[in-house]
Amino acid sequence: MSPAEVVDEVVTTFASRVRATLASGRRFALAVPGGSFATRVFPSLATLDLDWPRIDLTWVDERVVPMSDPESNQKAAHDLWLSRLAGPGPRLIAPPVAMGGVAQVAAGWQAALVTTLGSPPRLDLAVVGVGSDGHVASLFPAHPVLDCLDVWVAGVSDSPKPPPARVTLTLATLAHAREIWIVAFGSSKAAAIADARRNPASMLPVAIVARSGPQVRWILDSEADG
Repeated sequence: MSPAEVVDEVVTTFASRVRATLASGRRFALAVPGGSFATRVFPSLATLDLDWPRIDLTWVDERVVPMSDPESNQKAAHDLWLSRLAGPGPRLIAPPVAMGGVAQVAAGWQAALVTTLGSPPRLDLAVVGVGSDGHVASLFPAHPVLDCLDVWVAGVSDSPKPPPARVTLTLATLAHAREIWIVAFGSSKAAAIADARRNPASMLPVAIVARSGPQVRWILDSEADG
């Protein structure tokens, strides 16, 4: 697929999932990444005619920076998507980055997720991108945060990719999603994706997430698909 075809598949399938869920009488809970997914996909999401106030929106991870910072995933969502909606937007379950350190932000975000979505927080859809090292969200290879399975949100103070201070949904939270989409663009992701898909013993975070139990959908452009 071309990058444009990836965006079209994401947006079209997302709209279908949301409409089916809302028609059943339930709200729809969504977690999104930042990065290339945000820049490529968010502007197209803003064009959809959906009942946005019945959608609960959160993030798969966030950088603990002010919301005005260019590194902020919340800023990307606001600038490229939410501010462009014609009417009211989704109900946000946002990491409270103004609370201070990663432990405080993680605890505050987890509390908000549990209050809104239950324990475990049940996402209808979690979308993750893939780093060239195979990381998803802020779950990095061989990092201790991969072992944080008794919490729904974890703080990361030593991210190998800047900025170092982050909060992330844990593997346990992603494993309770009804569906996970792994979306990637570009050849720099191809080796990690190939290992995750072809090596059943792969310990890359993207491979662990793909094996975690929920229905997984890979949406890759031709370069990322190798």
